[in-house]
Amino acid sequence: MSLNKITLSGNLGADAELRYTKSGNPVVSFSLAVNERTPNGDGTWGEYTNWPDCVMFGKRAEALAPWLRKGTKISLLGRIHTRSYQKDGQSIKRWEVRVDDVELMQ
Repeated sequence: MSLNKITLSGNLGADAELRYTKSGNPVVSFSLAVNERTPNGDGTWGEYTNWPDCVMFGKRAEALAPWLRKGTKISLLGRIHTRSYQKDGQSIKRWEVRVDDVELMQ
């Protein structure tokens, strides 16, 4: 059995980008600043920011796009997806979060 679920909360690093597939399906993509406390090695703590790429499909993505602006705090539920493509003759693999649900936070 495998489990592929992820829960994140953070702030959008830029306005979400809404586009449409060739078949007309809405797709919204954005990056999310997710902070993590890490030890500095000298007994103090610092923050490290992760920037996962997130993508959401369908009418819900289209409806949420106007609300997904730079700095907006959200929480999301989703799953990790590996995307492969060719660029300049090289094979590229990227992990992204396929978003299933979004909650706008204050």
